[in-house]
Amino acid sequence: GITDDPSSTSTVYSTTFSPNADMTRAAMATFLTEALAHTNARPKGVTIQSAAYAANGVTASVGYAAQGAVTPTLSASYRDDSFGWAAGTLIDVWSYKNSTTVGAEQYLSTGLCNSTLSGGHAVSAESVTICYMDAGDQATNSLGNTAPSGTAQTAAKTYDYVAWTAAAGTSYDDDVHTGVADTSTFAISGAYDANDIQVTSDIDPQALTAANASTVPFGTDITITIQAEYNNTLVDANTTEKLIPCTVAHTRVITDSGNLAVYANGITTISTTAIIYTDTAGQATFTITSPSELTAGYATDAALDVVTDTITLGCADGINDGAATQTGVDAADWSSAPVNGTSNSATSAAKSFVFTDTADVVASAAVAQTLYYGTASTSGVTRTATFTAYDQYGDPWAGEVVTFSSAGTLIDNPTDGGTGSELWTTVANHGLAVGDDLVVAALNDCDLSPTDGGTAVAAADVLTVEYATTSTTFSLKDAGGSTIVSTSTDCNNATDGVSLTSTSFASVSRTTGSAGTASVTWSDSEGTSGVDTITADGASLTAVTSEYYRTLNSTSVANTTAFSAGANTAADWTVADSTDAALGDQSASEMGAWIEYWDDANNILVVGVAHGEVLEGSQQKHYLEYAYDANDQFAYATVVPASGASIATTLAYFEYYLNIGQNNAVDNWAGTSAANGGPVHVDYEPAAAGISVFNLG
Repeated sequence: GITDDPSSTSTVYSTTFSPNADMTRAAMATFLTEALAHTNARPKGVTIQSAAYAANGVTASVGYAAQGAVTPTLSASYRDDSFGWAAGTLIDVWSYKNSTTVGAEQYLSTGLCNSTLSGGHAVSAESVTICYMDAGDQATNSLGNTAPSGTAQTAAKTYDYVAWTAAAGTSYDDDVHTGVADTSTFAISGAYDANDIQVTSDIDPQALTAANASTVPFGTDITITIQAEYNNTLVDANTTEKLIPCTVAHTRVITDSGNLAVYANGITTISTTAIIYTDTAGQATFTITSPSELTAGYATDAALDVVTDTITLGCADGINDGAATQTGVDAADWSSAPVNGTSNSATSAAKSFVFTDTADVVASAAVAQTLYYGTASTSGVTRTATFTAYDQYGDPWAGEVVTFSSAGTLIDNPTDGGTGSELWTTVANHGLAVGDDLVVAALNDCDLSPTDGGTAVAAADVLTVEYATTSTTFSLKDAGGSTIVSTSTDCNNATDGVSLTSTSFASVSRTTGSAGTASVTWSDSEGTSGVDTITADGASLTAVTSEYYRTLNSTSVANTTAFSAGANTAADWTVADSTDAALGDQSASEMGAWIEYWDDANNILVVGVAHGEVLEGSQQKHYLEYAYDANDQFAYATVVPASGASIATTLAYFEYYLNIGQNNAVDNWAGTSAANGGPVHVDYEPAAAGISVFNLG
């Protein structure tokens, strides 16, 4: 066989048959060990082994690997001091399913087996009492061997197997028996059986993609990769199942020929079907070699070549789309295949790659921020927004002029004191200061004019705070310094009020450099909780946006700000109705809540709450920041006010339901879904040792 020296940097021993090559001592030891493993030779004392898994698993360098739920085939042996076969030796065998749960350890502090562990220890069928040497335990045969029964293993779990011998009546003590010749152990680490296949390609994730077709330049070879996965209510993970077949149908069509003497338009030059099989990592690949670009032969030939390759993938286990995302939104990639999670019974998916020699042009853009949420602070929070422009092939585009602007919401829309009034009033603290710029987002039937008789105020006009007389009242002036007054009665009836937005920085223009990027950095000193929308408007592109949430509280400091609906505070609140799925569902004086942003990596939720008034324009809106960990209490399917019923759950399940219902581009209300809606109740303890309560709808 092929020897292997793990300590050597050479690949000779592991990849080639070299009968005349010199051999290291480590390689020779490996060779002898593996050769002797196929004989009845065994080391002195007890040895336990498991058969390798041929079809669905492989023997690992340490222990064994199993695929799916299996029952291993075991062999236990005993050899005397001269390595001779020892017949009639009692051998006790058991298994332990590894666990990190407190109280589920394999051994007690005394070294004795944790015999009260339910479902963790399992004695072999031939042994009488676990961790105890009984006279009736299985004895070795004339060759010094036994065949104890294995444990029916749960998929993707690790099991330790222990075989030992001692005088009848002896209890196993880990402090005494582990590591000696009369004890042998090994582990079998399992993997899930695949029930889904994820498909990806290595094209640039920012390549122009529409209707499952991506633009690719000639000369680019493409690799399609499939990865075996296992999905259930808690797991969406790669698995190592091998020999899973998937069919790959590949067609190539000359969409627009650059030389009609060679290829006519519409002709199919490739039509093949192949079967690929996953390897021991659960992966398989298929490569598309780029077509050759044709040269125009006649004046009537197309100056540009377009060749379309289509891949149709068929996998009986189901398919999901592992495509990278564009600007935070999943790209239109493989047809029929959902983006993640279970395959929803989709067993085929198709995608086209359009090879072209079209000259580079700017085609798409994205905007990203260094921060997406943070506690509102008048002292200033340093923020940066970066715009990136791409051509149709996904490469960076230099020279695009982009204008950055900011638009932040107030807590609620202000109302005036009637016709001729210059005083504006908010229900909650407005957080404004003299000199702050405000943009008119909507007049809502209000008529506003400057006192100097100038042009009436229109949507998108920029006004400035003239006076901030109290925390809930202020006045405005226009660019010419004239005070703004109401000239109608439609702004003082507590219906909608005028809709104003604040700015965290003045609009500024930038030009993308060689990396395709342009940035703006500023200090955000707005002190009011709200949403700040950053818009990056490229001169040649549709504007792109990104939101930042100024929160009322930080995750580490107690905040008991009272809300106008009931006895709710920032630290302890409950929505009025868990069936509400939008602002418009709230009744008068009720409180509603939704998840705006989930920072999964840092276990932080940014929750929006609205309260105080039935009409959307008059509702107060705050944004709250909550951190959670495994020490907290979680529930889902919470019902209020009818029954208050809920189902307690673990952190893992809590995040599972968040993963189903949460999309950072869409508000997730409690009533969004019957089983995985947004927040219903939060009782927050900012101290790390505190126990917070989080209930989902």
